[in-house]
Amino acid sequence: MLRLLLDEHISHVIADTLARRRPEISITTVQQWRGGQLSGMPDDVVLLAAAEDRLTLVSSDVNTIPAIVREMGALGQAHAGVILVRRDLTHTNNFGRLVRALELFWDQECHADWTERIDFLRVPSHY
Repeated sequence: MLRLLLDEHISHVIADTLARRRPEISITTVQQWRGGQLSGMPDDVVLLAAAEDRLTLVSSDVNTIPAIVREMGALGQAHAGVILVRRDLTHTNNFGRLVRALELFWDQECHADWTERIDFLRVPSHY
């Protein structure tokens, strides 16, 4: 079952809202997970720890995460998946589009194995 971890650049409001609206969605933030021990840590450290806990990272770091994933692969290090989110969805006070996009994503992918997968979150045009 897919379990989501929001990186530090995505508001905890997203996780809180999703957990309230859809309790079946397993979602947490880097700040909440493991008592916040990985807050402020480099992305590769977060990705490796997330893999240990089978958490798929949701991140808006579209410029750095793909390169880190490639480097990890070259070193034989696995990750539990990455869902990239356009920055315009995370840098706004209107979180509704991102919440709805993650709900739709969950409905389509909740049983999929995201190990070693990386993709962009799709936002339907009607949102």
